[in-house]
Amino acid sequence: MSENPLQASTTALAPPPATPVAGQLVPRPPYVGRLDTVNDWRRQIAKVFREMRRGELAPEDGTKLTYVANIGAQLAKIQEELLEAQALRQELERVQALRGPGVALSYDGARESP
Repeated sequence: MSENPLQASTTALAPPPATPVAGQLVPRPPYVGRLDTVNDWRRQIAKVFREMRRGELAPEDGTKLTYVANIGAQLAKIQEELLEAQALRQELERVQALRGPGVALSYDGARESP
């Protein structure tokens, strides 16, 4: 059974450890988690907002991150809509195949002859 990527587990992994470079430890950027769905992006925007409110993140940096996250959310929404349209198209093709040749339905449900 293939797993839908939009319904995959969103369990966050621990951030990787710091990397030694030239005798010094260089910290890695924080792990942000999966960013596959609109809700994933919404949570990231909320996280950035909370960090700005607590003073952990400069407003100019938070604004830039939020802007990029908003674009990511828009792209995720488009992807979800495309997947839904694809599923509807497949279902329509299945129903039309069951109805047999010579009988088609228009969008308003009326029968049409070829």
